[in-house]
Amino acid sequence: MANKRNLKKAIHQVTAALFSECIIFKEFIPGVDADKADKALDKILDFQSEYLSRVNKYGGKEDAKLVKAYFKKLTVDITTDAQNLFKEINELNK
Repeated sequence: MANKRNLKKAIHQVTAALFSECIIFKEFIPGVDADKADKALDKILDFQSEYLSRVNKYGGKEDAKLVKAYFKKLTVDITTDAQNLFKEINELNK
């Protein structure tokens, strides 16, 4: 783990990319269900708030192994959830 600031920046970048992708699908591609796109936008915002709060709240500050394991799991969770959101956005086109 580099540091919390870089992780927060990465979360913001992923969220911005997902959000803009969803807006582009919603506004410029004909045939996209607007309600599904709005639900996806809500999920993206929930994703951002959940993971930013998880970055700030971790236990075991005394034990470096626990902190390392916590942030390793957090980065895996962020990656899998971001991939799932990206797949959901791509499904809007179908």
